[in-house]
Amino acid sequence: MDLAAAENAGLIRLSGGVFVFSHPLLQATAYQRAELVQRLAAHRALAAAFADRADPGRRAWHLAAATLEPDEDIAAELQRIAADVRGCGGYAVAAELHRRSAALTPDPRRRGRRLLAAARAAANAGRLQLASGLVEETGRFLTDPVDLAEAVDVAAVLAHEQGRRPYRELVDATADIAARAPELAGRLLFRAAKNAWESGDLAAVVDAAGIADALGRSNSALVGALARTATGFGRLTAGGAVDGMAALREMRTELGVMSGSLRKRAVIVWSHVLLGDFRTARELATALEAGCRTDGAIGLLPNVLALSAMANLQLGDFQEVRNSSGEGLRLAEEMGQTEIASTLAVVLAHLAALEGTTSGAGNCSTPRCTPALRRPRSGRPARWPSPTSRPADPNPSWIERTTSPPA
Repeated sequence: MDLAAAENAGLIRLSGGVFVFSHPLLQATAYQRAELVQRLAAHRALAAAFADRADPGRRAWHLAAATLEPDEDIAAELQRIAADVRGCGGYAVAAELHRRSAALTPDPRRRGRRLLAAARAAANAGRLQLASGLVEETGRFLTDPVDLAEAVDVAAVLAHEQGRRPYRELVDATADIAARAPELAGRLLFRAAKNAWESGDLAAVVDAAGIADALGRSNSALVGALARTATGFGRLTAGGAVDGMAALREMRTELGVMSGSLRKRAVIVWSHVLLGDFRTARELATALEAGCRTDGAIGLLPNVLALSAMANLQLGDFQEVRNSSGEGLRLAEEMGQTEIASTLAVVLAHLAALEGTTSGAGNCSTPRCTPALRRPRSGRPARWPSPTSRPADPNPSWIERTTSPPA
């Protein structure tokens, strides 16, 4: 009788054998006004229905919604689903799944690590405020020095995107983890040296480089490469450009070009820009841009667009500079990424100077209206070539501290 009345009133309709609401707000209202017992029963029924349809993702989600107490089995299932969702284009959804998984996790350390996974996914989705809150929340559950160092690493990425360049806390975080997690220590020291170098704190660069030098002599090739790159920034501050650039090239080689996260690939593109290998940087940035759009990594997209714009500026492709910078600046401003927004504004100012105009970012109304997840602009193939596919510029004399992305 209730269904008939609702259908006659135009609130619901029958479609494909299923009743659907005529407007999403009606669905939300009906859900929120239902009593808790009714909602829990409905979620349990839906979980059972999706089990019969071999849909583990929706089953786990409804089981989680029907659960009021910690449950490791459901939490672990949500974590597995989050990894799958992230791999096929949904960092924002992955962040929520990791977050719900953490809420249902009884073990404190595991809960903290799942919150950290949620923070990483939220950062990649461009939700900086949510990511910062999740990192802060991990402090209630994490006590192991390696876990805490990972939290410091994520916090440093978020801080960099918002215009701050922490480095002393990154160095401090390596004190207790060098023996247990040398690769993480190497990454922290690399980030610390880079941030200090960009901030102009040469003494801090030297401090980080000294610790990195000791770490690099006693560990794997990758750790050594990260550490020697940190020392390379130290050499750059002392005028040793040749040694510094050599360290950066070594790190790029050790990082590899096919495997790794989107942020790791962004570091590789950045190294090509810094070394003056602009053609390869442009090709890699084009492929990485496509990857960010496919995976929903909107939080990283402005960084990648900035790298593409820097390369195209040096190659004289000014239309691509306008396209990349305009879209990147709009996204960066919307997400509160002040550091990358400043970098893109500088790129647009350089472009205006080269073209002899007085208009800067304000002349980019067309690309700023571009949807964030549209297809890549150019017809170039989305591939990931070898760093040796193009000869590097032997005179990377244009290097500036404004070349700051990625975090």
